[in-house]
Amino acid sequence: MKWTVDAVGSLLLPFWEHLLAGIVILPLFYRQPGRSHSLWRLGKVICERKHRLPFLGAMLCAMATGPTLAWGIAHAGAADAAILGLSIPIFASVLGWIALQEKMTVARWTSYAVAITGAAIISEPRLMGFRGLRLEHAAGDFVILVSCVSSAAYSAISKRLLHSFTTPEVLLPTWIGSAGMLALGITLMRPGLWATIPGYQLNTWLGLITVGVFSKGLAMAFFLFALSQVELGQAALSLYLSPLFGVLMAVLLGHESLTWPMVCGGGLVFLGNALVTPQWGRNKTVSAAPGNAGRSGL
Repeated sequence: MKWTVDAVGSLLLPFWEHLLAGIVILPLFYRQPGRSHSLWRLGKVICERKHRLPFLGAMLCAMATGPTLAWGIAHAGAADAAILGLSIPIFASVLGWIALQEKMTVARWTSYAVAITGAAIISEPRLMGFRGLRLEHAAGDFVILVSCVSSAAYSAISKRLLHSFTTPEVLLPTWIGSAGMLALGITLMRPGLWATIPGYQLNTWLGLITVGVFSKGLAMAFFLFALSQVELGQAALSLYLSPLFGVLMAVLLGHESLTWPMVCGGGLVFLGNALVTPQWGRNKTVSAAPGNAGRSGL
C-alpha cells in the first residue's frame, strides 16, 4: 500500500478506494433476492430518523480511516502501521462490549492473546523494520491509531445496521457517501490534486484497482457478511488471519520460502480462532437476511 500512497497521495488514495469499492458492491445490491433494488428507496430509508445518524457515523468513520492511515504510513512507515494495526480487533472487541453488550470472558481474551502472538510472529520481517514508537514518528503513529479506532468503530456501527439492512445495503451508501465527502474535501482544500490524475501510470491504476476492488470492496463485503452471522468480537479476531494469508500468497506467487516461525505463527492464529469459536458460537439473535427485511422498509 505504501507504494500506492506515494504514487497517488494520502487524500486521493482513499477517494479511489471508496469509489471503486462502491462500484464493486453495486452489482451485489441489484442481485439481492427478495429485496428492493431501488437506490432511491434505499436513500429514503437511510434518511429516516432512526437510521440517519448510524449511516452518517459509518460514512464519517469510513472517510476518516483511509486518509489517516495513508498519512500515518507516509510519516511513520509501513512497519509502524503493521504493528499498530494489530490493535484493530482489540478496539473492535471493546466497542462490541460497550456499545453492543457483547460478553468478554477470560477465555476470549486468552484467544486474542494467542492470535495476536501468532500474527506478530508471522509479521517478523516487518517487526525487524520496527524500531519502536520513536518521537519523530509520534504524529504519524498517533494518526495511525486514529485510523485503527475509526476502522473498529465502523465495524461496530455496521454490526448495528446489519440488524435492519443487508451487507450491500450497508456498504453501498457508506462507500459512495464517503467518496463524495472526500471529493468535496479535496475540491475545497486541494483542488490541484485532480490535475494529477491524467498523469497516472498503468501500474498506478492497477494498484488502485487492487486496493479498491479487492482489499476494500470484496474484502469488506465478505467481512460484513460474516459479521451478520456472528458477534463483532469473533469476526474481528479473524482479522489476525490477514498476515497469514499474506505470507501464503508471497510463498505461492512470490516464490518466498516458508519458514518454521511462519508455520508456528499461523498455527497460533488458527488456534486463537478455534478457541474463540465455541465461546461465541453462532449469533442467532441478529440476522441481516430476509428475517429482518421488514425493519428497514425495503
